[in-house]
Amino acid sequence: ELKRQIEPREMEIKKMKIQIDEMNIELEQYQKSHTALHLMTAELKIKVDNKSRSRTFLCKLCLLFSCIFLINNTVELIIIDVSNKTKITSKSVKDFFMEGCT
Repeated sequence: ELKRQIEPREMEIKKMKIQIDEMNIELEQYQKSHTALHLMTAELKIKVDNKSRSRTFLCKLCLLFSCIFLINNTVELIIIDVSNKTKITSKSVKDFFMEGCT
């Protein structure tokens, strides 16, 4: 009698062991996939950060070169003299800014 009761349960236990093994394999695959995705995300964050830094540097460099160009080249400005509204003078950017510094 006991053997009849034990036998179906043993079959059930074997099925469950097979199911556990399959689930363990699936879990391993998910863990590998998760690790790979985590690494890819980290790499992409580094790339984005580097591009952002590079853009900021390039913007500052471009602004610096623009300022140097304006100071070194004689780009003409039309300046209206406040004390005499009819008098209009033409000065280079360099002269205009240097005048304010003295």
